[in-house]
Amino acid sequence: MGLWITLRKNNEHSFFQENLLRIISNQDELDGNRLILASGYFSEDPRPKYSILDDHLLPAIRDNGNITKIDVIGTKGSLQTFNRFCSKLETESGKPVTKRKPSSSNWHAKIAMKLKSTTAGELPVCAIIGSSNLTRPAYGINPPPEGVNTGVNFNYECDVLIFLNDGFFNILHEKGPAAVFPGIDNQEFGSIFYKKLPRGTTELEQLKGLWKEIEESTHIVK
Repeated sequence: MGLWITLRKNNEHSFFQENLLRIISNQDELDGNRLILASGYFSEDPRPKYSILDDHLLPAIRDNGNITKIDVIGTKGSLQTFNRFCSKLETESGKPVTKRKPSSSNWHAKIAMKLKSTTAGELPVCAIIGSSNLTRPAYGINPPPEGVNTGVNFNYECDVLIFLNDGFFNILHEKGPAAVFPGIDNQEFGSIFYKKLPRGTTELEQLKGLWKEIEESTHIVK
């Protein structure tokens, strides 16, 4: 199993966006047919307001023909926005969307997961466990891509990318995980992945790196 911890620290760079789009788009090392998207809040408003689906997310899902099932889980925020996100995703991707929510409106877990159907059943390939919601402050960047209405005031977000599929590292044993996630070896901009071991690094080293990033990004107040 591999772990990559990231901490968002500016308006210009969202590890969450980059890694989510790579997980969704990859049809080789991270191939899977079911996508799980869970969020407490969704930034999905009609134009000219911000639509997260219009910010590369919808095309990535639509263009991966191997993804045939989508589950969307929420929400602590607006039920209307949650329903708008699900409806637009299903209509414009052409893929069935299953909506899930708890009996009370207090879903706050942030999870993106890709699964693959095998003879042993559905097996997880990889996941992002957040802090990041499917929202503009977590996902959007400045300057915005052409045609995307965004004016990001970013949130500090800490996410953990987990490679649950042993085959991932078997495939990339010689090339390394950077073949799929190019930023994983970059120790700048909040990437916590110190490549000291052949197949990644220890949890201790990554957590120590995370605390270092937190210390450098904050100051003591009285």
